[in-house]
Amino acid sequence: MNEKDLPVLMDFWAPWCRPCVAMKPTMDTIEKKFDGRLEVKRVNIDEQPELAKFYGVRSIPTLILVASDEKMRQIGGMPSAELEAKIEEVLKVVEVDRSGMEE
Repeated sequence: MNEKDLPVLMDFWAPWCRPCVAMKPTMDTIEKKFDGRLEVKRVNIDEQPELAKFYGVRSIPTLILVASDEKMRQIGGMPSAELEAKIEEVLKVVEVDRSGMEE
């Protein structure tokens, strides 16, 4: 599987948003923990307002996980363990779907 096939977790944030900045260590941990299974993209809404608009982001931080037909949307922060558990749920479904497609 190459990087283009990986599910993407988009972290919509801005440098002036304190909760967004506070989530950075959590996002770094998630990026390391799910390396090879998930791609983490940090989207600065000041630099990419059209992407934020496309995904309907109205407040930050907003996390959106896009993986085939599965889509998890989380507005605001959540404890790291809860976020990791939600990501794991989606990834399991995606990985099962992909293994069925490879046969």
